Order: sequence, then C-alpha cells, then structure tokens
Amino acid sequence: MLVHRCSSFYKTALEVDPISKVFYVSLTTESRIPERKISDLVPAEQTAQPAIKIMRRTPLDRKLKSHSQANSVIGDEGDLSDVEPSEAGSLGGKST
Repeated sequence: MLVHRCSSFYKTALEVDPISKVFYVSLTTESRIPERKISDLVPAEQTAQPAIKIMRRTPLDRKLKSHSQANSVIGDEGDLSDVEPSEAGSLGGKST
C-alpha cells in the first residue's frame, strides 16, 4: 500500500510482476525526487541478539544422569508392567 501511495505521490511508474509479485518502480519524465529518503524519516529498529546462557554441570548433575541411565531397560529382560490400571482395565500385567 505504501509503495502505491508513494509511487502516485512522486509520479513514478509502478509495475507489478504477477508471477513473482515483485514491484518495480521507475522514474518518468514527470517524476519528482524527494529531498529526504523515507528511511531517513523513520529510525531503523535495533534488534537485540537473544541472550544465550551456557549452564555448567556440577559433579552432582553428572552422577544423577549416569544413575538414571544405569536403571534403563534394554531388551526383553526389563519389567514392562503397568503401574496404574489402563483404560482397558489392566491391573499391571506384563506388556507384549
């Protein structure tokens, strides 16, 4: 909308590519060039980089992680029973 208005105000030729939807603005003999650029009228936005925080692991964190992996179930040897009754009414049978 801004391109259309500015093109009309400054008497430039506005062409639109229907396939890529790109606007082309070109000067004509009647075009008038503004004294100031639009970008000079509006200050540029300052975008701050998001803060990245690197968290260090303590020896206690490492122990807890290795402890949880030691109890992991691999293969058919582990206990695969339900703790709570399921929707089908199972009271904790071995899953297959």
